[in-house]
Amino acid sequence: MLIILLSTYNCLLLPVEFAFSPPAFELNWNKALQLCIDVIFFADIPITFRTTYVDYGKEIFNPKKIAERYSKGSLMVDVVSCIPFDNIGMAMKVNDPTTLQLLRLLKLSRLFRLSRIITYLQTYKSLKTTLRLVKLCFFLFLYVHCMACLWFWIVRFDELWMPPLDFIWGWQETPLFGASELSQYWTSFYHSLLYLTSNDLGPRGDYQLMFASFADFAGALMTGLLFGEIAVLFKEINA
Repeated sequence: MLIILLSTYNCLLLPVEFAFSPPAFELNWNKALQLCIDVIFFADIPITFRTTYVDYGKEIFNPKKIAERYSKGSLMVDVVSCIPFDNIGMAMKVNDPTTLQLLRLLKLSRLFRLSRIITYLQTYKSLKTTLRLVKLCFFLFLYVHCMACLWFWIVRFDELWMPPLDFIWGWQETPLFGASELSQYWTSFYHSLLYLTSNDLGPRGDYQLMFASFADFAGALMTGLLFGEIAVLFKEINA
């Protein structure tokens, strides 16, 4: 449960830090918290080497089989997610904040632990199905959340993009780029939701056009895959 909570915390806040750079994220308490989270995820690796798993309905206790399975499976992903690349970059005197933020985003690979925990959770089938449904809804929210942060990260460089409502109301410029981080986030989140249904958001410039094309394509795939899976899970729950 602790790993689930910390993975969720990282996956929600890392994109926000990447796109909006709130001043609170630079405080010492947040840096100390991030260090503690890194230590916990690193400590989870040797614990996983000693954690049983279920194979064809049989729980495996053999340490050698457990270690072999983990080594061939998700060990490398877990190791990469634990390495503090941003701190290493700072120690190597990498002064570009964008580079450090991109290195910090590698911690998003911790999200894969959520699926493994739910898959191998030993509980009633009906509860596991409900947890899978919650996981899919969370992944849909996380997809929209990450796309919102990435969209604002792209448009904030030239500040040419204008939200469609500002344009319709006849404003000559948008107050978005001078607004608070909270207002910027929810504006971006709203328009990220519109990308799920391939709405035209009026991108400006080549990079925004490229991202908008990718976002429309990814939104169509995400809508089909996730909602199809959610329908199957609802059928299992009703049964």
